[in-house]
Amino acid sequence: LDGCDMKSFTPNTLTNQVKLIKDLEEAKRLGYSIEREEYILGVACVGAAIFDQTNKPIGALSISGDPNFLKKDDLSTKVYELMRTANEISRNLGHYL
Repeated sequence: LDGCDMKSFTPNTLTNQVKLIKDLEEAKRLGYSIEREEYILGVACVGAAIFDQTNKPIGALSISGDPNFLKKDDLSTKVYELMRTANEISRNLGHYL
């Protein structure tokens, strides 16, 4: 990340390398990432990687909406469906989980 322009788009944008690395490590551990109004205020997102047969990430699948759609009482269902779909696409591309 050295030399990267970590431009701030909103007050929530991760512009600190240490915090960004921690966020990326958490996404790798969980298999998905949550973005909370980091790019556009009023928009939040949950995303998961799509992998090919060599275990290389080649794309991503995400769902976006009003930040309220990330409320904890419903978040696990949304993450489950997102992960299920991303894994199915990955399997269809030859990735073995």
